[in-house]
Amino acid sequence: MKIVQIKPEKAKDLIEVFERYQSSLYPSESRHMDRLGAFSNKNVIFYGAMQDENILAIGAVEIFKNYGEIKHVFVMDDHRGKGLGKMIMAALENYLIAQSIRSAKLKIGILQYEALGLYRNLDYKECHAFGTYRPDPLTVYMTKSFK
Repeated sequence: MKIVQIKPEKAKDLIEVFERYQSSLYPSESRHMDRLGAFSNKNVIFYGAMQDENILAIGAVEIFKNYGEIKHVFVMDDHRGKGLGKMIMAALENYLIAQSIRSAKLKIGILQYEALGLYRNLDYKECHAFGTYRPDPLTVYMTKSFK
């Protein structure tokens, strides 16, 4: 198993699975899904957990002026509980640190208990809505500072 930078198009099927999963949990006004093309912007890095040629998990980070926004961290159902989410998060955080970005922010739906647990275990703390997001009762906003 290795975590590598990949082209988002290579993970198109997994992104679609993630979007369907989100759609099953939340109304459209509480989903802020990026289109596939947005992951190809210069300020976005996209990682995949690879086993042979199979992508088992994904995650991206978009860099803004003074923080990185973690996006689309998702692990295939049959590969959960193996630490892949934690590995993706480590890669994203290490990338931010290497770019001299000293904080990360993310948003997560209130019904994604496993993801909330992962982020809390990684020392993410709840915060106010950030960027262009507005407060949403179905969304938890989180942040973490790096040393």
